[in-house]
Amino acid sequence: MTNSRRARERLDHNLVEALTAQPDIDRSELIERARRSNPLLDGDHVNEVVGRAWQRAHGLGPIGDLLTEPDVTEIMINGAGPVWIDRAGALVPTSVNLEAADIMLLIERILDPLGLRVDRLSPLADARMADGSRVNIVLPP
Repeated sequence: MTNSRRARERLDHNLVEALTAQPDIDRSELIERARRSNPLLDGDHVNEVVGRAWQRAHGLGPIGDLLTEPDVTEIMINGAGPVWIDRAGALVPTSVNLEAADIMLLIERILDPLGLRVDRLSPLADARMADGSRVNIVLPP
């Protein structure tokens, strides 16, 4: 791993921690913290890092960007590991890899606003998100 990649990952981690500690912090303060932490990052990289941290702390994390791609018709997460998408009728692997904890956080963030839950006693959820997207969640036995 290169030094610049390590620095970006450390910055990602620090920004997510800041957002966790202060959930009401705004993006401009995060950008300022990113610039102070790593003054050699250019504006595009700072915005990228802050956007990624914001998605992890408030959005749907690494799959948030996939949701905005117009040619992605389905996102498939089948446990820890790679995320697959249906793009223009073809099943395609993505560079996104999730751990079990990431998946549980995604499930919580998707289902909480809908007033739904999944657990060992009720391992299935089938719902529609606010934007009309269909969600189907099945927990392993």
